[in-house]
Amino acid sequence: MRQVLLDREFWNAIGRARFEIPVLLKDPDFVEFVRAYHLSSADDGDERFEETYAAALIVGRNLENIGNMVRNGLTDKRIFLEQYANLVVMARDATEPLLMIRREAEASDTPWEDFEYLTVLSRRWLAEARSSYPKTEARILPSYAQAPEAEASYKPPPTPRNAKNRPSAPSAPASQKNV
Repeated sequence: MRQVLLDREFWNAIGRARFEIPVLLKDPDFVEFVRAYHLSSADDGDERFEETYAAALIVGRNLENIGNMVRNGLTDKRIFLEQYANLVVMARDATEPLLMIRREAEASDTPWEDFEYLTVLSRRWLAEARSSYPKTEARILPSYAQAPEAEASYKPPPTPRNAKNRPSAPSAPASQKNV
């Protein structure tokens, strides 16, 4: 699974879905292409759209399969969400308009429903602002939640004794001052 999600082809497909699909959705021919594709009524297809739509299908199909594995307990949900919740939401945002066209064309909610399930879990995970850092371990930086408190109590480290003898940074020439 990790190999799939870190695969260059998968990331290229996400990039295409994120940046090319929004532009194509403004073209009624593309919307019709997507609709017809899922009704098996597509002719030879429009070559202008095939590669980009194939990229979107790579994204959706891979996350559909992973969603199925999570739903059926073949993949640990918590571990997956800690690592990939952001990726799932980004991918879903990029492909959701296509899924709406497909579901309408097929008059069905079943396409990519495990991807949808994975997205629901991911959005919930992110909304709860979870941290996977072990609660029993000290942190290097103060907690973000305690930042104002930590900032108020922050004391800079003492200046090293030899710092007084170091030359200061050269100042700008007079001709460059107040420019």
